[in-house]
Amino acid sequence: MDAPSSGDCTAALTAAGLGGPAPYWTDYQVDPATGNRTGTTTTATSGTVTTASYSYATAGSLHPHAVSSVTTTIGTGTPTTKSYGMADFLSCPHFRCHSNWGEIRGRDFTS
Repeated sequence: MDAPSSGDCTAALTAAGLGGPAPYWTDYQVDPATGNRTGTTTTATSGTVTTASYSYATAGSLHPHAVSSVTTTIGTGTPTTKSYGMADFLSCPHFRCHSNWGEIRGRDFTS
């Protein structure tokens, strides 16, 4: 995230107050019990808010911290969901061709 255009990092964030080459901010929601990211809310200078909700396998399953699906909503649009399974992870060398690489990197999906 870039600093506010005012340079005052203690002021409340507003879309109009953002600056830099990609002016937006993202808030992250995390499950304190598991450390899993449960959602993100990204606000652009246009005022458009994009939300993403992350789902995971159940506790005790083979890969309980692997993202199983992400539901994204842009503004007031229709939510879209992308689901991920073992075939998705294993079909790509080094798992780097997936759009959620940031969420799955460093995980062992081969066992």
